[in-house]
Amino acid sequence: MNELLSYRRSQSFLSLHQDSVTAISVSRDGRYLASSGADSQLVIFVRSQNSFDYEVKRRLRARSAVLCLVWCEPGRLVAGTQNGEILAILVSDAERSEDTKVKIEGFTAHDRPVEFLAYNSTPNAPFKLASCGRDVVRLWSWDRFDSPWASVDLIELESASAEKPAIITSLNVATSRRATSCLFVTYFHHGIICYEWPVRNPAPRRVYWKLPILNCASCSVSPDTTFVVIYQPSRGFICQRLDGGDPDVLSTPEDSPPIYLPSAVAHGGLMIVTGSNDGKVKLWDYDVRPGTRMQTLQAQDNSVIQAITTYYSIEDRQNLFIFLGTGRHGSENHVEIWRTTPQRA
Repeated sequence: MNELLSYRRSQSFLSLHQDSVTAISVSRDGRYLASSGADSQLVIFVRSQNSFDYEVKRRLRARSAVLCLVWCEPGRLVAGTQNGEILAILVSDAERSEDTKVKIEGFTAHDRPVEFLAYNSTPNAPFKLASCGRDVVRLWSWDRFDSPWASVDLIELESASAEKPAIITSLNVATSRRATSCLFVTYFHHGIICYEWPVRNPAPRRVYWKLPILNCASCSVSPDTTFVVIYQPSRGFICQRLDGGDPDVLSTPEDSPPIYLPSAVAHGGLMIVTGSNDGKVKLWDYDVRPGTRMQTLQAQDNSVIQAITTYYSIEDRQNLFIFLGTGRHGSENHVEIWRTTPQRA
């Protein structure tokens, strides 16, 4: 018989943040997890080597709200803050909480809040990180993670105007079928622009294509760059294939739709995960019956789902993870971990 994968809640970390959870990020090996909040906290988890449970190892406090996170490598985390800083965080690989050591380096990266980060894992790339300060995307390189970083401005949108300012709502990095790294920059008023990730310094500004979809409040990209998932407050979530055709509408607009809801592409591009304003996380098939809802996860309260990320390992197809964070402004918020359990059909 076929085995179906069904997600169940495996862990809940209640009252973890005292304000909205702004971001969640998991390392590429699935061992490290981090959450950030509007309460200026950054929480680091480590997964046990003997189980699939995560344990809070360190709580850090920045000088302002932490808005975005990305694990560059296992044990190496980058965060962006409300006051324009980038924090580079080195985490020791220790099993016991009292032995977990953290080294933090910070510097001013933008004169506006650092709202989005994207990391390029391509070996020997001269630039490893992209950061966004509202309307400017900056690329960063370093000889060592904890050494001074060098930067270059990649993008300032020329078509912006007072009526339609350049407001960036997402940064994504993915590798195309031609094995070329691409940087996807999503603008609320100007759609999605796909840039070639520079392979040399100085960085050329080569545009591959533009997708003129308006009111893009968030965007996630499939690993092979064949489709994007877009949230439009007036329309809900849509999935747009990049080789043309009409988009698949995944959900109808929310009641009192929030300006931002997250999505994630999971299972190597075979499933889409979307947030909501009522504590529901919806899983959509994008393999056998694209656009069909597979399962709905209900968080422990009806808060807005503000942050989502997933973990998928080709070597271990039976243990897949969804991590989510709630977004109640000015209140206690929590992080939940959902994991697959095989079920006989």
